[in-house]
Amino acid sequence: MGIKVVLYGSTFQANSAKYFYPKNNEEKIWILGSTGSTFGSMKPKRQQTKESFLKKVRIKSSGCWHFTGAINTTGYGVVGFKGKVWQAHRLSYYFHNGAIPDGLMVLHKCDNRRCVNPDHLFLGTAKDNTQDMINKGRWVCRKKQTHCRKGHELTEENTMVNKTGRTCRKCHNTRQLIYSQKRKTTKP
Repeated sequence: MGIKVVLYGSTFQANSAKYFYPKNNEEKIWILGSTGSTFGSMKPKRQQTKESFLKKVRIKSSGCWHFTGAINTTGYGVVGFKGKVWQAHRLSYYFHNGAIPDGLMVLHKCDNRRCVNPDHLFLGTAKDNTQDMINKGRWVCRKKQTHCRKGHELTEENTMVNKTGRTCRKCHNTRQLIYSQKRKTTKP
């Protein structure tokens, strides 16, 4: 049986998680003690605004607006907005030009993944994005690729072949190790 917590007159049931959200998503309840004897609560962060977003931008001499906030594994800036994680260039486009229609992507004219300058961003389909990549010489046939994204050489010993193509064995093993460590720490 989990731990029963009463907060602001509402009752919630918690199992052995470190934190959980009540049904109204207004409070995040942290379970601090290993026995669940110490509790705390935390209000969600303030809503991201255009002004707070632009505080995370540094203008480069190239004209790019370099996003200095969090970066995901593919090199794009990420930021929380309206309860979801947005890529920074998509949020910049949203703030400056309005909603992004379904099925369209926000593409970069400058090929700088951290750039959030609305003058460097434009809408296009996945096909447009691929064609833009080919036109700018960024497309690499995976068979001709000699190194993975992390810089490991793709030798016969370090290369795995699966249904999606060739994969770096060192990167794959690292991802599997991180995944298994996360699963061990989150098991009840």
